[in-house]
Amino acid sequence: MEVINLIWGVLNSENVVLMYVIDAIAIFVEATLYTLIFVQLLNIKTTKSHIFKFIACVSIVVFLYNLLITLPLNFLFSPLIFIIFARLFFKATLLRTLLGFVIPFVFLALVASAVQALAKSLLGISLISLMTIPIHKITFGVITFSLMYFIGILLKHHNITMKLHADTSRPLIRNLYLNILASLIVLLIHSYLFTIHGDYLPNSVLVVSITTLLLYSILSIYNLVKSIKLLATQEALHEKELRLKDVENSYHSVISVEHDYHNIIAALARICMV
Repeated sequence: MEVINLIWGVLNSENVVLMYVIDAIAIFVEATLYTLIFVQLLNIKTTKSHIFKFIACVSIVVFLYNLLITLPLNFLFSPLIFIIFARLFFKATLLRTLLGFVIPFVFLALVASAVQALAKSLLGISLISLMTIPIHKITFGVITFSLMYFIGILLKHHNITMKLHADTSRPLIRNLYLNILASLIVLLIHSYLFTIHGDYLPNSVLVVSITTLLLYSILSIYNLVKSIKLLATQEALHEKELRLKDVENSYHSVISVEHDYHNIIAALARICMV
């Protein structure tokens, strides 16, 4: 009983060393979930060992970075670390890399904000406690990451992927970049304000903030999906044009052979007549 009370006392009070351990585990789990969704969305074919190396590198760099750099800069540079390493490991284009990152980033921001708001409004747990008390952070992480894992399972079950053609028109590419940039800016600002100043805001403001973020995320993802479908249509038209050119070339070849065949027959007929 004394051991249980001791463990509970450690988990229910501020402990810097234990928080570092929890942070390291949380960073690794978060990088794993990001990577699984990223690989699924971009339909990347690679080995498990290569994926593990990527997750390990991102986790180590982000953890060391968080030790050296405090808020609010880690909100800005943590996504950049993932994007840079994804480009290096998976050799995806910048546009595909950004698309593969921003969608799980939107999901995580929504899930984390909703769990934080529910903890504050229903259980009276402050956002600072979620970040400093081990038992609160563990519970928050388990719930948030479980929901993210469920989202990843749904994407894999329905085989949801994104395909982009290399010959995409510049207006469409510009539209995608602007949507991605706007989404990242809004989510980074929301995450920072919600995490740092959430305890000083009334519950009604938190609900309005999450609702607004949810609506914006739905519209943003819808716009991205529509743009990607437009790109897929453009790719299909491009393939049909190539096939049509092949058919036309084949037709001209047949006409040429037919013309040569008639010339040969005519020549043979003259020879026979002679």
